[in-house]
Amino acid sequence: MTRLERFPRLRTAGIWLIGHASRIWPFAMCAIVLALSWHTLRHVDTHHVRAAFHALQWPWLAAAAAATAVNVAVMGLYDVLAFRHTRTRPIERWRYGAVAFAWSNFLTLGPLAGPAIRFWLYKRAVDTTSELHAGVLSVAIAFSSGLAGWTLAVLLVAAIGGGMLPLALSALVFVAGCAWIGGVLARRLARFAPTTSAPANILELAVVG
Repeated sequence: MTRLERFPRLRTAGIWLIGHASRIWPFAMCAIVLALSWHTLRHVDTHHVRAAFHALQWPWLAAAAAATAVNVAVMGLYDVLAFRHTRTRPIERWRYGAVAFAWSNFLTLGPLAGPAIRFWLYKRAVDTTSELHAGVLSVAIAFSSGLAGWTLAVLLVAAIGGGMLPLALSALVFVAGCAWIGGVLARRLARFAPTTSAPANILELAVVG
């Protein structure tokens, strides 16, 4: 006799949790985040926080808020391109991409960040979760290529000199090159070969980067 059979209530609770996992997961994740950050939150002095806000220069704060909004909006374009094979409209994919990016910056715990929440956001837009593998992988390649490409561009322009235009042009070249290399490497891996998007799709995502 197994332990679950000895404790029928435990078995019933386990079955209920499995059946309602998709509904409980968001609340459970928020509870876990709160528990992990509670020690830090306890030491936050609200008086100091208010004083810091009052000391801020509001024009700069407004500019930072606008830049953040633009950044989140642009990041939503990744999903518009990568998940167009799903049963979603472009505006829905843009919203999901923006939410995934904001969530990733709020909770940067590896697989619990952007990739995991996309499987939850798109679960009703596909027949099986395997249909999302190509999109998640393409976004990961494009986002990583964006970081690598901009880093290389900054190093190059810092070494040879130049303004914003040379920086942007060199970043576009580096990001596209890194994305192409990432796509080639991913297709050569047997695990990802059947689901990896075409190079054109990855290069389109690289333009967003």
